Amino acid sequence: MARAGNHTALFSTNHGFIALNGPVKLKILDFLKTGSKSFDEIVKHTGKAKSTISVHIADLKSCDLLKEHIDENDKRKKIYLLNSQYLASSQ
Repeated sequence: MARAGNHTALFSTNHGFIALNGPVKLKILDFLKTGSKSFDEIVKHTGKAKSTISVHIADLKSCDLLKEHIDENDKRKKIYLLNSQYLASSQ
């Protein structure tokens, strides 16, 4: 997957193709490619404020790039997973 910076990454969803170049969004998607993660895990991995990650996750969900579900063990927590496939990147 493309790294943050001057890269644009192309993803495929059930609704078409999405091009992203936001470093935080790309970092979140890159982290999720290894499997489902909790909101707190994403916050810790990115080093960003919870409010910042919340906005980015909402954007990624609205583009259909990721899905969320409630943690089976703790109904207060949300788990996120990829709902897209990485295709390519450019500089």
